[in-house]
Amino acid sequence: MIPAVLIVASVALVVWFASASPSARRLNEQAFRVLEPALVFVQGPVAAIEDKLAIFDVWQDRHDQLDALRQENLRLKEWYQVAHMLKAENKALKGLLNVEHEAEQSFITAQIMMDTQTPYAHTVMVNSGEGHGVKKGQGVVVGEGLIGRVMESAKDSARVLLLRDVNSRVPVLVEDSNDKAILAGTNDMLPVLEHLSPYHTVKAGQKVITSGHGGVLPYGIAIGETVLNDEGKLAVRLYADPEKSSFVQVVDYGIKPAMAGGAYALAETPTFQ
Repeated sequence: MIPAVLIVASVALVVWFASASPSARRLNEQAFRVLEPALVFVQGPVAAIEDKLAIFDVWQDRHDQLDALRQENLRLKEWYQVAHMLKAENKALKGLLNVEHEAEQSFITAQIMMDTQTPYAHTVMVNSGEGHGVKKGQGVVVGEGLIGRVMESAKDSARVLLLRDVNSRVPVLVEDSNDKAILAGTNDMLPVLEHLSPYHTVKAGQKVITSGHGGVLPYGIAIGETVLNDEGKLAVRLYADPEKSSFVQVVDYGIKPAMAGGAYALAETPTFQ
């Protein structure tokens, strides 16, 4: 009750001070000096309350974050168990089918050091080459999926042919319909699906992955999602955008192409230094 009265009195004094004569103002100044300890006394508890409220807000925010992390952790534990079950099932099925042991994968992290894209060619340069184990034909991926393949490799650098380039050809599988096709670059953002079966059931909104055919890339690397382009053809909106990536991974799957020089082989290009 007393602090409230003091606050009201202080406000009244301020208003009076603003409209008073010089002599009254001097009186007001003396009154302020007298009331200053009381004002300081009032401000102390108010500041303490504000600090407590700020601490409470921070605590509430941390509590909400912790609760969200607990829920996410529970979901991750559920998926962890599902992954273990699928891994065991996959191993058992491979055993029944007498599938040979898969080749180990090796990853070479490289930085994109030059974007050499033009209206007629879509490639990028990376700062790892033959000296780091980068070889022609290897797949190049980022977190979202495949962006292309190594088209030529020098000692300390390599050129990557992007999926959108008109010279790019990658055997793919439309996951939901199990239809196989060739993903052909068109020099724009939407490479198209070619050589689909006349009886295919592909429609927009289906996931596209590598099929593993031709022995160049393994099965299952994410590529994009089917859409219809402006011409009404089935195309693929790519998951990965090289223009938004600074680092890539060149992946050696230990696979030797089964059709060397065939339809899926990269075109011969002169090496560079």
